[in-house]
Amino acid sequence: MTCQSSTPSPQPSIQLHIERLVLEGLPVSTVQGPIVQAAMETELTRLFTIEGLPASASHAEPHLPVGQIHLIPDGGPGDLGQQIGAAVHHILNQSTQTTITKKANTP
Repeated sequence: MTCQSSTPSPQPSIQLHIERLVLEGLPVSTVQGPIVQAAMETELTRLFTIEGLPASASHAEPHLPVGQIHLIPDGGPGDLGQQIGAAVHHILNQSTQTTITKKANTP
């Protein structure tokens, strides 16, 4: 079933494709991987819904290093996925702002 609204959406749609998520050195089992993924998707959806991205944010990033993530003591795979989602959102916003600044400063 497909639902379509006749009223335009107040926010533009955002498409984010993550081909591969490398969790190097993190204590995540094969069973926990989908939990990390779902929590990351939920956090990204939440943050993009609240904050969105600048209007000129259309671009592709071939590699997006998130940096270090500090594990929450006694945190589970859901907490890790939430932290990764927040870090990806932060990096995408930084990357977008850098791109906009470069375009604005180009003669």
